[in-house]
Amino acid sequence: MRRPVWAATTAALLAVAAACGGDDDVAVERTAPDTTIVEDDVAPTTVTTTPLTTTTTEPAPAAAPRPDWLGTRVLQPGPDGLVPALPTPPELVDRRLETPDHLPPPPTQAFQAEVSEVPDDVLARSTWRAECPVPREELRWVLLPFWGFDGEVHTGELLLRADAVEA
Repeated sequence: MRRPVWAATTAALLAVAAACGGDDDVAVERTAPDTTIVEDDVAPTTVTTTPLTTTTTEPAPAAAPRPDWLGTRVLQPGPDGLVPALPTPPELVDRRLETPDHLPPPPTQAFQAEVSEVPDDVLARSTWRAECPVPREELRWVLLPFWGFDGEVHTGELLLRADAVEA
């Protein structure tokens, strides 16, 4: 009956040894201990082991500058009316680009949305046209926080059909 005690003791020693070495960039997170009660001929023995979870933490890479041509290329649809899939330009593979802020930053990182009628200047800089299937009076302007590719919180905006949002 000594084998379970030996196995539990070995597991505990291995866990302690693993926690003693390592890299400075590794965080050790303790979870609730597991308790095993082993009975043998002499007396009951309680062995408590604490499982360890390791997490590697690395700082996020810095955002890259945006290419000058970004947002200026109009993609042409093919004969079927769809834009064909093109290879991703090398500058965009990582997608950690600086995010331009056109609006003030959100007051908190909590998710909250603000819904209103679409202001004239917002409509003018949007892609909406009179030929669009949703008329202007049925659109709503939604402001909301989002995490940019640079890892920071920014304020974003959406134009949505009024019946798709709760005011």
